[in-house]
Amino acid sequence: MTLQDHLQDPTCRQCSNPSGHWQCQDCLGGHAVCWECCRSIHSKLPFHRIQYWNGAHYERDWLCNLGVVIHLGHHGLPCPVRNDPVILSESKRHSRDDAAHVYASPSGILSNPLDSIPFTVGHTNGVHKVWVRHCGCQKEDDEYHLLALGLYPLSYQKIQSVFTFELLDNLRLDNLECKTSVYHLYQKLRHLMCPLFPHAVLVHNAILYLFHIPHFSRTTEPIPGTISCR
Repeated sequence: MTLQDHLQDPTCRQCSNPSGHWQCQDCLGGHAVCWECCRSIHSKLPFHRIQYWNGAHYERDWLCNLGVVIHLGHHGLPCPVRNDPVILSESKRHSRDDAAHVYASPSGILSNPLDSIPFTVGHTNGVHKVWVRHCGCQKEDDEYHLLALGLYPLSYQKIQSVFTFELLDNLRLDNLECKTSVYHLYQKLRHLMCPLFPHAVLVHNAILYLFHIPHFSRTTEPIPGTISCR
């Protein structure tokens, strides 16, 4: 449910650009913004859910398509010894009839930040794909940088998936107070990301392994037919 179901004014509220076709579902007010301002506003809010006005109605879009990057080290700020990431944009539109393309860009904008790798992040409002850029000067392992940002790595070799601390706290309380199994939480996250095709939300297998945390494993059964995300 959004604050508005139609675009009243396409003017960006930040820079007055006439292409204010994006709206954030999690930001207060849900004002129309252009894609550059949307990326700037969410530089430290990478798990917000956004929408794109396609001319007739709002479609789900994703901050990863706009080039939002999570920087490791330096408290989430870009590494000072590396140049700022160059955003390479290209127009490429997936078929909207293909349920597998849950994270496709309805606007046709696909921004690939330089020297960044894709991550899968489980958060309280869904399963997100994000860009992560490594630090170029600090020698600590990636898991320490991720933990400093409140992200729990699901592996210690070639990390590609994390849970937010907020989701883990939510999982603990739901299990304690509501007796919610981890399986049902997992299904809820998939429905939040794609209500029509929840099965198409690609989740890395490492996320499923974390579901067998000793405290929660007694309520969890293996999930058949899971698709892995590379």
